[in-house]
Amino acid sequence: MKTPPDWITVRRRACMEIGAGARGNKGPPATQEGTDYEDDSRGSEDRPDPRLGRGVGYLSGMLKLKGHRTALIFDPMIKDKSEEFAARVKIINPDLIGFSVVTENYQWALNMAAVFKQNFATPIIFGGPHVTIMPQEVISNPQVDMVAVGESEKSLLELADSGLNRQDIKGIWFKQNGSVIRNSLRPLEPDIDQYPFPDEDLFYEQLPPSYRITPSVITSRGCPFSCTYCGNQIMQKVYRESGSASWVRRRSVENVLAELAWRKERHGSRHFVFMDDIFASDLEWLRRFIKEYKQKINLPFNCLAHPSLAKEETIALLKEGGCTFVDFGLQSGCSDIRKKVLYRYEKNEEVLAIAEVCKKHKLRFILDCILNLPFDTEETIKESLGLFNKARPDIVSCYSLAYLPRAQIMGISKGAGLLSEEDIGLIEEGRHPLRLSSVVRKHGKDDYRRYSFLFCSLPILPKWSVSMIVRSRLLFSLFTSMPLIFLALPRVIAKFKFGFRPVSRNLISNGIFYFKNYLFRRKKI
Repeated sequence: MKTPPDWITVRRRACMEIGAGARGNKGPPATQEGTDYEDDSRGSEDRPDPRLGRGVGYLSGMLKLKGHRTALIFDPMIKDKSEEFAARVKIINPDLIGFSVVTENYQWALNMAAVFKQNFATPIIFGGPHVTIMPQEVISNPQVDMVAVGESEKSLLELADSGLNRQDIKGIWFKQNGSVIRNSLRPLEPDIDQYPFPDEDLFYEQLPPSYRITPSVITSRGCPFSCTYCGNQIMQKVYRESGSASWVRRRSVENVLAELAWRKERHGSRHFVFMDDIFASDLEWLRRFIKEYKQKINLPFNCLAHPSLAKEETIALLKEGGCTFVDFGLQSGCSDIRKKVLYRYEKNEEVLAIAEVCKKHKLRFILDCILNLPFDTEETIKESLGLFNKARPDIVSCYSLAYLPRAQIMGISKGAGLLSEEDIGLIEEGRHPLRLSSVVRKHGKDDYRRYSFLFCSLPILPKWSVSMIVRSRLLFSLFTSMPLIFLALPRVIAKFKFGFRPVSRNLISNGIFYFKNYLFRRKKI
């Protein structure tokens, strides 16, 4: 009989990791771990599902490095498996059960934890972005014994090393005799090279091969920007109030290359997706990285960038290193909306300049666009379309605004009359759909449904025709009345036209995998 692991984590499929910044409502646009509306790139060979739980991977990697054992229960969200998961927990017999929690899966995690609490005496700990933002509300639930606040590699290791017998661990809150021990937030670790590579074998055992063939990798933590809709802005505030050090930290070139070589050898990886909020922000680092990457790795990759930080040398280096495309989080082409609603201060001239540089170096690029923003009107949408049409990206990725608890944009939307106190309360409890479209329909307005077809069609239409559509009331009405069912058409055409894979083999194989292993025959792990 196998020795039970010290720690088990339970994951719901719709999770990614803290992020966004340059990318915007992370990306799929940012939020905490990716709550996207369209998910057009999920499972593609160039862009794998980014929602793999890298945070869980880092926690497991740290625990295993120090001699602890871990296991993972992964919920693909196909059908209710609470009884099956309870049976598996009984067999595994862990010392601690952990849930990685974002707002979108918070109620799911509470329900699953309640099932486990009814059947086992094993203590349960919640961690993740939602917990860090709202620790008091989370630990008040009877099925939650502890909460991990902030980055928790060292905190969880200390807890495991103590045999769960210490209650003075920074970054963890404990329940004791009806009260809560609120330990201080653990300061951010400035040297993130010391962390082991993420233990993603936990996931790969339960996921299609595409996840390991085209893995997502982070070379830094944090984002220098504070966009109103983004998880970074909230996390910055949490750590700033605790007096912690710099939020943005970068791994060394040597450390990143070692991980990439390890993935290439161990998992047969053939394409890397750098999911840093802003991958190419440090030119000196990038110069060294590209030089070594070409010599030691030499595989295609793609990344995220910020239009005001990327320079011509940035684009030239990315192209030289094998970058297949770069994704810029613009979010709105209206400068007033960017400044007053999103707190993004890039200039239109910077956006157009970097677009021309990408074309000069023949590097494909994507512009992200968030719809259903507060104070957006038909006129600001037309202004946004005008800038996108001048930039002429290869792909436009449209998303509907997603809300995170305590994000500044919630107050802005409340001021615009789009959110009530009741809406905000439900969002904080994870009981309200995060997407603004669910709210704006009460006001008879859903900009995503109205404008996403036109934005996504823009790259495949001649520049002059987009200008004509914006000017013509009849044509504008026609393009903004298309049902969402037709939205896939311009996406597929754009990907075919500009060299993206129009029909993803991975998407098909992933569907077959889930159909076989989760709907009918559960894959044995």
